[in-house]
Amino acid sequence: MIRLLWRIGALIALLTMAGAPSVRAQDSTLQRALRDELDRSIRDLHLGQLERPYFIAYRAYDSREVGASATGGSLLSSHARRTRNVQPEVRVGSYEFDNTNFMSFGGGMALISIGSGDDEGGFDGWPGQLPLDDNYLEFRRQTWLMTDFAYKHAAESYAAKRAALLNRTRRDSLPDFSRATPTQTVDTSPAITFDRSDAETLVRALSALPELARLYRSTVRVEADNSDQYLLNSEGTTSFVRRPQLLVMASASTQASDGTPIGGSFRAYARSVETLPAREQLASEIRALALRVDSLRSAPILERYAGPVLFEGRAAAELFAERFAPLLVGRRLPEGGPDFAAMMDMGGRTMTPFGERVRSRVLPASITVVDDPTLATSAGVRLFGVYKVDADGVPARRKVLIENGIVKQVLTTRVPVRGFPESSGNRRGEGAAPSNLIVTSTNGLSDADLKSRLIGLMKDRGLEYGIIVRELGSAPVNREDPSEMMREMRGRGAGRSIFRAYRVYPDGREELVRSARLMDLTAESFKDIVATSSTATVLHRGTLSFGNFPFSPSMEMLESLGESASASLPLTSYVVPSLLFEDISLERGAGEQPRPPLSPPPSRN
Repeated sequence: MIRLLWRIGALIALLTMAGAPSVRAQDSTLQRALRDELDRSIRDLHLGQLERPYFIAYRAYDSREVGASATGGSLLSSHARRTRNVQPEVRVGSYEFDNTNFMSFGGGMALISIGSGDDEGGFDGWPGQLPLDDNYLEFRRQTWLMTDFAYKHAAESYAAKRAALLNRTRRDSLPDFSRATPTQTVDTSPAITFDRSDAETLVRALSALPELARLYRSTVRVEADNSDQYLLNSEGTTSFVRRPQLLVMASASTQASDGTPIGGSFRAYARSVETLPAREQLASEIRALALRVDSLRSAPILERYAGPVLFEGRAAAELFAERFAPLLVGRRLPEGGPDFAAMMDMGGRTMTPFGERVRSRVLPASITVVDDPTLATSAGVRLFGVYKVDADGVPARRKVLIENGIVKQVLTTRVPVRGFPESSGNRRGEGAAPSNLIVTSTNGLSDADLKSRLIGLMKDRGLEYGIIVRELGSAPVNREDPSEMMREMRGRGAGRSIFRAYRVYPDGREELVRSARLMDLTAESFKDIVATSSTATVLHRGTLSFGNFPFSPSMEMLESLGESASASLPLTSYVVPSLLFEDISLERGAGEQPRPPLSPPPSRN
């Protein structure tokens, strides 16, 4: 149980890590130390009668981060730090059968060795700290200790897995790891020039906007992350990646008169200071956010609705990213001992329905979905899911995932899943994830025609009004108050909250409503999309994956768990048209609401 709690703690800690650091191209001392230790480990690492490693990989990270946050023109936090780590991956056995993809609970202990290019080798996959000084011998010493621990755990997991499966047939005959042609890659961009004083000045100015003063809470954050990443494995693959990332984020929240929390956020990503929107544009976006939040305080409540719903622009991209895109990731349930199998009815299925639905229709015949990490822009808008090789060193390539509504492929790492024995080149961070996900339609309508189609469906159903959703949302989360976080987790289980929704009447008139939640929308619902727009919205979102265990926290939840959790996650860019559904249910959010403040805020005069 202690090891299981350690595991869970490590997963939570990952959310608060600012990013994946890596080794600089000129940092030959660290590269040489890793290469020399890798050669020694693959040659000499052996314990008694236990299996030798057949595969070892090191992922080294070197990160320089600058960040600040402010509220009301006053600084809340500020930091400038550097971290350097190495993450070992050790596999014993063979490509066909090794220590990974296995879970067992016994004797009050949890033995976990999932592996995948997801969470390589269980506990041994957790990054270990390296010194900031370029000390060759200390680099080797720390790497040796971490590799030794990783090997011992891998050997223990291999023995437990072999014993657990001795008297029963494996769930499937898939290999535990796929072979890959060695690659040598350099993929770098110039580092971001952005110091701590720049960050502090920017957040002070943006957080002091008078429109934010009308709200209960508001925060503006900026995070600049210059992360270098270096991969070296025993097959001969090497890669050096520098992908700087700059994030400006504003969050704003208030309460309606009945206590209902209202909150929204704005984010702008960039790879350099020069490509970040100008301060005046950022200020304009934050003012608009504040006005949207404030306007909802007096909006009428949407109690219940069932009928056609049009998800426009950003809302369509958010919906697709949250409810559909995760199903395109191929995942494989680990083998388990009898105790684990009894606890979890795994049934031999992957953890995504689309991995088992190849050649099945999941979208209308007019829609195609492509994952393309080689695409730099879409309609002149920069995309952030671009890379030459993934975190396993597998080359990036364009993939048609859904063609004319039919599933063709899912996204994978080097851990085979049923029907897909090789990697698609989509390991990002700890598991498989989309890069640039492009949704296209052969019969898109103009925005005006799409709204007319909604009104026509509404009239056919004899409804008084239809619904347009323009932005999904989430109740604001105060990380200082654990009860607020628990309320948010419970709320998401009861339905996805909607930030901006409008009643649309037969004459085209629109009325803003609040407190709506999206109910019972599943993968099957996407088959019933009746129309799409001819234009698409680009949405950028951080991607989080724990390999075989998909975890999709809201951005608000990520922000509540760490200063720069959302700034350094691998980014996915979604290009999605507006989506008109024929039949969707919305309800008012249930549960108790916190009381609003008893007195007005202090005057700023």
